[in-house]
Amino acid sequence: MADSRQPSAISHLPSSGETAADEDIQMGNYHIHPLRKDTPPNVDEGYDTGRAETGRGIKELVAAINGLEQLGVEASDLPLPKIVVVGDQSAGKSSVVEAISEIKVPRNSGTCTRAPLQINLAADDEPRAKWTCTVSLHKKYDFCNAEPSNTSAQKQSPFYPWIEKDFPSDFLFKIVHRKEELEEVLLRAQVATLNPGSHPGNYLSCTINGTDDTSQLQVEFSPNVVRLDISGPGLPNLAFYDLPGIINQSADTGKPYLVKLVRSLVKEYVRSENALVLLACSMEGDIATSSASSIVRKMGAEHRCIVSGVLTKPDRLPIGDSVDIWKSVLSGDKFRLGHEYYVTRQPAQPDLEEGITHTQARLLEREFFEVVEPWSKTFSQFKSRFGTLNLQTALSRKLTQQIRANLPNINSQVARKLAQIEHELADLPDPPAANSLQIVLEALNRFSNIVERHIEGAHPYNDFRHQWRALAQEFVQNVIQMRPTLIVRTPSDLTPQPVTFGSTTTPTKRESQETISILSDSEGELPTPSRKRSVPAKKRKLDATPNEASPQKFTTPQHRHTTKPPVGLARTFRLEGVRDTLEKVCTSDIPGEVDPKAVDHLRLESLANWDKAMNDFIKKTEMALGRILHAILDDVLSPWKSTALYKETSKIVDDYLSLSVGEQRTHAQRALRLEQFKPMTMNDKSIEENEKKELTFFEAARYAARANSYLNQQEAMLGKRPDLNEVRTRKIQTDQTLRKELGVDPFQREVGVMAKVRGYYNVASMRFVDHVVQGLQAELFERCRTHLHEELKTGLHVDVEDGSAEGHCTHLLAEDSAREARRIQLKKEKERLLQAQEMLSGLSNMSA
Repeated sequence: MADSRQPSAISHLPSSGETAADEDIQMGNYHIHPLRKDTPPNVDEGYDTGRAETGRGIKELVAAINGLEQLGVEASDLPLPKIVVVGDQSAGKSSVVEAISEIKVPRNSGTCTRAPLQINLAADDEPRAKWTCTVSLHKKYDFCNAEPSNTSAQKQSPFYPWIEKDFPSDFLFKIVHRKEELEEVLLRAQVATLNPGSHPGNYLSCTINGTDDTSQLQVEFSPNVVRLDISGPGLPNLAFYDLPGIINQSADTGKPYLVKLVRSLVKEYVRSENALVLLACSMEGDIATSSASSIVRKMGAEHRCIVSGVLTKPDRLPIGDSVDIWKSVLSGDKFRLGHEYYVTRQPAQPDLEEGITHTQARLLEREFFEVVEPWSKTFSQFKSRFGTLNLQTALSRKLTQQIRANLPNINSQVARKLAQIEHELADLPDPPAANSLQIVLEALNRFSNIVERHIEGAHPYNDFRHQWRALAQEFVQNVIQMRPTLIVRTPSDLTPQPVTFGSTTTPTKRESQETISILSDSEGELPTPSRKRSVPAKKRKLDATPNEASPQKFTTPQHRHTTKPPVGLARTFRLEGVRDTLEKVCTSDIPGEVDPKAVDHLRLESLANWDKAMNDFIKKTEMALGRILHAILDDVLSPWKSTALYKETSKIVDDYLSLSVGEQRTHAQRALRLEQFKPMTMNDKSIEENEKKELTFFEAARYAARANSYLNQQEAMLGKRPDLNEVRTRKIQTDQTLRKELGVDPFQREVGVMAKVRGYYNVASMRFVDHVVQGLQAELFERCRTHLHEELKTGLHVDVEDGSAEGHCTHLLAEDSAREARRIQLKKEKERLLQAQEMLSGLSNMSA
C-alpha cells in the first residue's frame, strides 16, 4: 500500500542535470547522495551493475544472427530476428541505447541519430579479452542527388531520393579499442554516411562540427546503416537497431520530404514480422501524442513490441500529473502495446559532461527508484520493471525466444534459396576453357537426334505428329465445307394465296422465297423436312402463318465434325442462276442443250476459295513445326541461351524453316493453279460414282421441296394448318399420285448440272488436299529430319575440316556481360548461403 504521506499529484522533481554535483539531492522526504567522479565502480556491495548476467546462454544465437546479417542473406522472404528501437525526437531514446550498450553516442541540441545505428554486443570472457568496437558503414542505398518529385522512381523506392543498390557494400571505417574514443569516431562515421558523394575515409581526420551543422552535410538523413560490432568482458549478448527519432517537421522548410523519409525508414524496419520493437516514450510529454507509437499501431506491430515501451525521464514528470494516470499505464490498462512498460532513468547532459561512468549511472538509477516517490512505494508493485538492468534482461530473454522460435524457418528458407540458386547456376555454367568445337558439335548432334525422333513420331515423341494430323484433318474438313451448295426451292414453287385463318394479308417476300438448302450429300439418305418440337394446339393456331416453312439443311453423317466451316467461303447456287449461266455460256442453237463449257465454268467457280484454306493450313503447320524446333533448341542449348551459339542457331533454324515452308507454299500454289486452270480427271469411275450419288440426292431434295410447297398450298386453300409431321413425310416418299400431280420438274436440267458440278468437286478436292498434305509430309518434314543438321553445321562454320572452327566455337560460346555478372552474383550469394548454413548447423539443437 502507498505511504500515507504520498501526495495526490506529482510535485516537481529536479532532474540530475539540475542539481549541483557536490550537494545532496532532496526528493520529497528522501535524500540521494550524488556519486563523485572518484567513486569506485563497486561502491555498493552485492549490487550487480548489469554487466555480467544479461544475455548469458544466447551468445551463439545472437552471433549467428549477426553473422547472417553481415553475410547479407536477409530478404523479404527471410526476415531475421532483430530488436528495433524507435521513438519520437528527444524522447530519451539515445540515452536508453547508451545504457543498454554501455557506450556514449554523439549528443547535440537537435537530432542525435540521423542514420540507422546497428549495435551488436558480444560478451568476450577470455582472460585477456579487451573491449573492442569495429565501426563499419553498410551502404545499401545510393543517393540520386535530386529532390523528390512525382516520378516512377519515387514510387519504387520508399526512401527516395535514395535508391536501393544492386549489390550492397561495406566499408571498414575504424577499429576502436578505447571507449572514450568511440563517441567521436561514431560522430565521424555518421557525417561520412551523410555525405554519400565523398569517400568515407576523408572524415577520419578532417575537422567536423557535428551533425547539427547541416552546412557540412550533403543530406540530413540516410537509410544506410552505421554498424558497431562491440565485444568485451561482461557485455550482454544483444543486437539491436537504433533508428532516427520521428520528426513532425523539417528544420529546413524547403525539404519537407525529410519528414516522410524518416517515417518511411521506421516503417520499413517495423514492418518485418521478425522485428521486435522497443518503443521509447518520454514521461515529460504526453504519451497519447507519441508519433512513434502511432506508427507501430498502424503497421500492426503491437504484438511484436518486446515491452509495451520504455518510459524515459521519470525525474522530469510534469508538475501536477496524476499518479493514477501513470499507474494505469504501468498496469497495462492504458496505451498498452504488446507487453508491460519498463522505466529507466539515465544521466542528464551535465552528468555526462562530468564523465559519469556506466556503473555510477546504474547505482544512481537504482537508488532513485528505491528512494523517490512515487516509484519507491506507490509504484513498488512494478519495481521488477524499473531500471536498465531489468530492461536488458527482458530484451535478452525476448530476443532469445524469437531467435529460437525462428531457427527452423530460417534453416528451411536458407536451404530453399540455396536450391533456387543451384538450379539457376545449372543454366549458367562457366564458359568452356577448351574443346569448344566438341561441345558445339555434341549439342548440334543432340538437337538433330531429338528433331528426327519428333518428325518420325514414335512414342513418346509423337506430340507434334498428333498436332499436325489434327491440322491436316482440319484442312480436309475446311475444304469439304466449301463444297458448293444448292438452294432447291424457287419462287415459282410458291403461289401466293389469299386470306388464311382470318388474315387479310398476303405472304411476305421472305415467306415467298423460303428454301431448302443442300449443304452436303446424304450418302443415300432421302431428304425430309426438319422435325420441330411439338407445340400445343392452341399456341399453334396463334403462331401459325400460312405457307410458312423453315429452311431445311441436309448433311452427310460421315462428314460431321467439330470444325466450323469457313464463313462465306462455300459457293451457293440458285437454280435460276444456274439456268442463267447455262443460257449465257451455251454456244448451241438447240433449245435445252447443256454446253460442257458452261458446266466447266460452274465447276471452276466452286473452287474459287481453296487458297484461303490452303494458306491457313500451311501457316499453322509452319507455326507448329517452329514451336517444336524452338522447344528442342531451348532444351539442348539452355546453358548457352545468352551466347552467340543460341542466337545464331535460332536464326539458322528460323531461316531454314521459312525457306522450306516457302517452297512448299509455291508447290501448293502450283497445284491450285492446275486445279483452277481446267477441270479434268482420268478417274472415270470415281467421277461417275460421285455424279450419280449427287444427282440422286439433289433430285430427292428437289422433289421434297416441290411437294412440300404444293401440299402447303393445298392445305392453306382448305383452311388447314400446314402439316409437317411424319405422315406428310411418308406421303411425299410413297404417294405416286402426288408425284403425277407435280409432273416434270421445270429445273430438271439445272439439277443434273449441279450434280456434275458437285461430283467433280468431290474428286478434285480430295486430289488437291492429298497433294498439299503429301508435299509437307514428304518434303518439308523429311528435309528437317535429314538436312537441318548439315545446314546448322554450315551456317555456324563448324566444319571439322576448317582449321578456324575451334576459335569460332570459342566465340560462339562466349557469354555476354549480363550473363557473366549474373553468374558471379549467384556464386557470391551461394557462398554466403553456404556460410549461413554452416553457422546455423551448430544451432539446430537450440531451436524452440
